[in-house]
Amino acid sequence: MIKKVPNILSVTRIAGALSLVLFAVLNLNAVYVVVYIVCGITDVLDGTIARRYNATSKLGATLDTAGDLLLIFSAFFSALFILGLYKTIKFGVLLWAISALLFRVFNLILTRIKFKFWNGMHTYATKIAGAVTFFIVPVSVIMGRIYEPLVIALSVLINIASAEETLLLLTRSSYDVNAKGYFFDGKSKAGGTDEKEKSAGIETLNSDGEAESGCEKGAEKTE
Repeated sequence: MIKKVPNILSVTRIAGALSLVLFAVLNLNAVYVVVYIVCGITDVLDGTIARRYNATSKLGATLDTAGDLLLIFSAFFSALFILGLYKTIKFGVLLWAISALLFRVFNLILTRIKFKFWNGMHTYATKIAGAVTFFIVPVSVIMGRIYEPLVIALSVLINIASAEETLLLLTRSSYDVNAKGYFFDGKSKAGGTDEKEKSAGIETLNSDGEAESGCEKGAEKTE
């Protein structure tokens, strides 16, 4: 039963992300913030539980990625266009933020084309960008405005993280969801997994979508 919990949490995050639009329409800002924070907590818990109880799976990785993306885009859309926060920033800054999010989508499509599944890498850069995004959204909703310098800084951070992920996807023959970064995980540009990762059971997939190492086929679902 415990092995089903990560997927249940991911599905809960998907439902919560979609409900943000409804709460924004109803102007229930307090509920909106609470639901958003709960969704963020599930994002931490599902990966932690999956690793702890060896409950990783290809389905779990897909649900996790879908939950993350839906939460980001739902919060972005509802906060900006339903709650009207777009009025507090310049149009150029808004376009810059949108382009940063679309860069993330591009990497998902690239992953699907090359490795035959949907997933996003959890590099240091993407984790930092995700953490900053998580705090900016509820603060902006509570304050009733968006601070442009924060949006610009976050957009730059997301673009850097996405550019690094693109580089990893293009230069490596195997997919590692837990890659720390292009210059941090000790892998060669040609791909492959080092001995430390093999002993830890970190999973990679080759360009045919086949598991090369680890304890289970499919991308590992972690945070």
